[in-house]
Amino acid sequence: MIFILLGFFCYTCSVIIDFAEGMDVKVYDSVIAFFNTDLYSVEHFSRLIEEVFEMVGNTFFMLGFTNQLINLSDNWNIQWVDSLKVK
Repeated sequence: MIFILLGFFCYTCSVIIDFAEGMDVKVYDSVIAFFNTDLYSVEHFSRLIEEVFEMVGNTFFMLGFTNQLINLSDNWNIQWVDSLKVK
């Protein structure tokens, strides 16, 4: 369950960053002034962080569903059937 919640958290962060990217570039003015860099670098780093949050969110979702599948598979077994009779 924790993996699914972490996945949703990462996706929420990604959507918030994506929303900030769609706003006016004045949003980045304080970041540009603080780090003494240019707009291109800040936008590029913002996109990088957003993509990382999406990838980590996908990973958490896959871990959650794989963990659930493993928990359900405790009672599974494979029965080999000799259906091909050779004479």
